[in-house]
Amino acid sequence: MLQIAEIVRRRLGWCPNTQALKGPRISPTTLPAGSPVVPADPGTAPSSPGSPRYQHTQIGTIQIWASLASVGVILLTTLFLGGIWITYVVAAFLLIALVLFGSLTVMVRKDDVHIRFGLFGIVRKTIPLGYVTSVTTVKNPWYYGWGIRWTPDGPLYNIAGEGGVMLVLADGKKIRIGSDEPEQLAGAVSRAIQ
Repeated sequence: MLQIAEIVRRRLGWCPNTQALKGPRISPTTLPAGSPVVPADPGTAPSSPGSPRYQHTQIGTIQIWASLASVGVILLTTLFLGGIWITYVVAAFLLIALVLFGSLTVMVRKDDVHIRFGLFGIVRKTIPLGYVTSVTTVKNPWYYGWGIRWTPDGPLYNIAGEGGVMLVLADGKKIRIGSDEPEQLAGAVSRAIQ
């Protein structure tokens, strides 16, 4: 069972028994004032060379429930009133969007930060760590929205909530990544670029 769960976690970035499978975690500790970096927990062993230094999947609960409710209303409407081809197209579009954008997985690996949306990671972005000069935690205003958005600071990759990190690249560009554990993500990126 553990091998199957490990394969699911590796392929999808998520597993129902994720706490038992996750490698060493970055412990949230109190930081000195003004420091965006979370130090590593001294009791954890370093990760193996092929595994991510940090990996976290955030589920878009609101997107999932809204899409499923919309598809349910469409199917009930077609059941009682008859279907038109456009209703089936809209339902299919919602289900495809749900698969493509139902979750956000962020991985800090040896050489890059990898962002992927959905179950299969068709929509993804990789940022080489060699280009990252600094990282800070940020609070994204609610009107920045969810998904892939353009903000005054640059692109935002977000699935839910207001927390996140901002990566500043060597050419001055900025990238925001939404996260429900921004301190841990900022700490992992900060340690990886040192």
